[in-house]
Amino acid sequence: MNRYVLIAGIICAEALGVSAQTQSKQVRRLEKQRTEMQKKIEKTSRELQLIQKHGAEEHKRLKLVQEQVANRKEGISVIGKEMEVLQGQIDSLGGRIAHLRNRESRILAQYAQSVKALQHSKEGRNQMIFLLSAKSIGEARERQHFLSKYALSASRLAKELKETRGEIQRTQDVVNATHDQKAVTLALRDKERKALEVEEGKHSSNISNLKGQEKKLSQDLARQRRQASQLDAQIQAQIAAEIAAAEVRARKEQELRERKRRQVQASKQSRTKEP
Repeated sequence: MNRYVLIAGIICAEALGVSAQTQSKQVRRLEKQRTEMQKKIEKTSRELQLIQKHGAEEHKRLKLVQEQVANRKEGISVIGKEMEVLQGQIDSLGGRIAHLRNRESRILAQYAQSVKALQHSKEGRNQMIFLLSAKSIGEARERQHFLSKYALSASRLAKELKETRGEIQRTQDVVNATHDQKAVTLALRDKERKALEVEEGKHSSNISNLKGQEKKLSQDLARQRRQASQLDAQIQAQIAAEIAAAEVRARKEQELRERKRRQVQASKQSRTKEP
């Protein structure tokens, strides 16, 4: 029994010795390739992580810029609506001013025409006759009061129209100033919007480029990992093949030694039996 255990130990020792010797060539070459591939995998993984980090940062920047663009557009929309209202007020005030000017001009023209008519008509040239032709002093006073009242009324109406026109003009000036101020603000916001849209385009382009790099690195990493797995399989297969071959050689050598031992033993037994 002990002899068989010893034989098995000798076989294993020889197999391991042969295996260790063979690994210095085929297996070590494959292990070197696997080590180099592992370094490539680690390098590609670091690059991929860095690209993914940059991509996440670019997404944050893009989101922030998009929010700013949306705010600018909303502000521009609000200012645009306010300017439309102001423009409507300006147009309305302009129409009122034009209407009052026309009315004032007509009243002043009528008043001037009336005065001129009185000056050049027979009644105008003979206002005293018009006044003295009254049947009584009371009627003369009424006629004088009528003439004065007519002139005063026309003058007062023209003055009121002028004051009203001036008030409307001042209101229009304020509205115009507000409109101009908002136009400046609108131009500024629109300029900011365009600049932000340019920045938005740059971030979108960067993200697109980073996605392309990430895709390529992911593909490279997957390919390198497949190659590493293939190398692992080749190493395991090579080691198994070498161990199997070593075991076969060890068994043959052991069988050869066993035959020699038996031959020696048989030879000794035959010499012992001789007389």
